[in-house]
Amino acid sequence: MKYLFTILFFSLLIFANQSEAAIAFDATSTGTAASGTSITFSHTITSTTTNRILFVHSVGDSASGAITCTYNTVAMTEIANKPEGPQTFDLNYLADPATGANNVVCSRSGTAGEFLANAASYTGASQTGIPDAFTTASGTTSLTTSTTTIADNSWVILAGRAPGYDLVAGAN
Repeated sequence: MKYLFTILFFSLLIFANQSEAAIAFDATSTGTAASGTSITFSHTITSTTTNRILFVHSVGDSASGAITCTYNTVAMTEIANKPEGPQTFDLNYLADPATGANNVVCSRSGTAGEFLANAASYTGASQTGIPDAFTTASGTTSLTTSTTTIADNSWVILAGRAPGYDLVAGAN
């Protein structure tokens, strides 16, 4: 059985102020539900430095419709929502999230089915103009897409789901 998969690219910006630290990875976490309309899982932001950012990529089966996420009860901002076949892919962010262990809660409006989410936090990222650029693409086999960042020193990050496939980034 072939699965549809979607890849979302987006970039993080560092502050223009040269005295700020460069973008750095902080932590990841994952939540899954075999069935349901909500996921709750803990994500720990370990860094207490400034310019923190949190991204949550969620995927819901059964044409799950709108997906909303919060971190520490603060609403996250949606970057993209892409229905693709029997799934919906969603990408949200929160600038300057609280430090420490807090809950990520993702909810959807559609029917119950498999539901999963991944959270990743970073430091040294711009707190405005998020995202610098992003693109979405989908396919059932090989997939090529590109995005052009606007600001220097941006990071490009991949979020996607491809059950039964290995996701491999190219050299370019």
